[in-house]
Amino acid sequence: GGAYRLWKHNAYIGMRIQQAVHRGNARLLINLGPGTGKSELISVATPTWFLARWPHKRVILGSASQPLATQWGSRNRQNFRDHPELGVQTRDDTDAKADWLTVAGGGMRAIGVGTSALGFRGDLFVIDDPYGTWADAQSAAYRKEVEEWYTGTATSRLEPGASVIVLHHR
Repeated sequence: GGAYRLWKHNAYIGMRIQQAVHRGNARLLINLGPGTGKSELISVATPTWFLARWPHKRVILGSASQPLATQWGSRNRQNFRDHPELGVQTRDDTDAKADWLTVAGGGMRAIGVGTSALGFRGDLFVIDDPYGTWADAQSAAYRKEVEEWYTGTATSRLEPGASVIVLHHR
C-alpha cells in the first residue's frame, strides 16, 4: 500500500541475508545509519520471511531493551495473524508478544541484550542494535558485558547450522 519503500540498499541486504541463511551457519554484520529501514528489514521482515519458509524453526531476537525486543516480536507475530496467505499459524495458547510458537513447533523469543533465552534454542539469531545509547557503545565495560553475553549466553542457544545477523546503528 505504499507505506514501506524498499530502498536499493535494503534490497541488496535482503538478497545477501537470503543467500547466507539458505546456506546455513551465516554470520552477518550490518552497519547502517539511522532512518535507513534497517530494523524494519532485519527485525521484522527477516524473521517473518524465515518462519514463513521454515515454520518449524525458531528465531531469537535480541535488542538493546526488552520493550523494543517485545515490539519486534509482536510485529512478527501480528504479520502471521494479518496475512494468512503466508501459511503460518501461531498457537493460540498464549497472547505473549515476546515469546510465541507456531503450530508447526517453531516460533520466536524476543529478549533484551544481556538477558537469557533459557529453554529456547534458535535457528536464526537476530541482534538489533545491542547498544541502546551512545554512552553504552562508548563504555568499555558495557561493551565487554555485551561481548560476554554474546559469546556465553547467546551462542549457547544456537542450533547446529544456525545463522546470526547482527545489526548496528552507526
